[in-house]
Amino acid sequence: MDSFSYIKEYNDAIKLLELISPYLIINSKRFRTDMIITEYKSLTPRNGRYLDEFLERKLDFYQGFMEVK
Repeated sequence: MDSFSYIKEYNDAIKLLELISPYLIINSKRFRTDMIITEYKSLTPRNGRYLDEFLERKLDFYQGFMEVK
């Protein structure tokens, strides 16, 4: 049996979420998608080096993201 993966990263992934978000029916998925679209880029430095403030904000985002049920 064949198996395939579709890989999108950073800007491409966010653009994909922007395209599909109007069609999401499940509220938790729509809410998580909106969180990523509006907050993720401001919390993720492009160089991958987190200052303490950024790391704390990113961990708060992750915790809030995972609490959405």
